[in-house]
Amino acid sequence: MRILVTDGMDKTAMAELREMGHEVVEQFYEPDQLGKALRDFDVVVVRSKTKVRANHIDEAKGSQLKLIIRG
Repeated sequence: MRILVTDGMDKTAMAELREMGHEVVEQFYEPDQLGKALRDFDVVVVRSKTKVRANHIDEAKGSQLKLIIRG
């Protein structure tokens, strides 16, 4: 799976995901770019800085996005 981490994640957790064969991309996107970016990922992991709004989800409809996680 291709996983986007927008607001940071424990380095050990990211390493474990990579060891399991997942591609992990750590990148923050401004709100006006987030919806388009989500289209390229299976999973997005956010914390308090990134707000995934309805318009972002609408932009990602029909893409490979399967899961949004707030950690």
